[in-house]
Amino acid sequence: FRSEELANGRCIDIGCGPGLLLKDLDERFHSEKLIGIDLSPVMLEKAEEFLKQPSIEGRVELIQQHMQENLTLPPDIDIIFSSRVLRSFDDQIGIMNSINKSLKSGGRLILLDWDLGSIQKYDDYFNSSNEFNDMTIEDLIRLHRNFSRYSVEDWEFILESTNFTIDYTFQLNPVHIVIVASKK
Repeated sequence: FRSEELANGRCIDIGCGPGLLLKDLDERFHSEKLIGIDLSPVMLEKAEEFLKQPSIEGRVELIQQHMQENLTLPPDIDIIFSSRVLRSFDDQIGIMNSINKSLKSGGRLILLDWDLGSIQKYDDYFNSSNEFNDMTIEDLIRLHRNFSRYSVEDWEFILESTNFTIDYTFQLNPVHIVIVASKK
């Protein structure tokens, strides 16, 4: 996709947390409208604090929403981002249909998720990172069970079943995948 899509666009970050991606999008592209959606009021408070700048005022909207209970998203969106969140939804078809309905014609979904992989692959990845030095085997298995849900092929199947076209996919690192898909 082109940077003008982001600069002139309306963007949503599903599972925005403290607003890091929204701030990055603003600094790089000065998007027309940035919408952050998160379940946690604490995360949204942090995002509001983090994004409080005169240059971004009026262009950011933060929404507290439990997406499994309310799948409704704002309309006429150019790009929807989701980082390691959508795998946890119970109704994959419902959320993808909602995302598709929210997007403008030709709008895009950029999905970052944990890859379906072996416990050994996750162990190798976590051992190569200094963040996870104190992880026990029990922790590793618990994280793997939570994170490792869908493969690239699974996401492609879900997206194609909900009227998306897969633009491209790539392996970001041994345990993360990225899929960019367009609304048909």
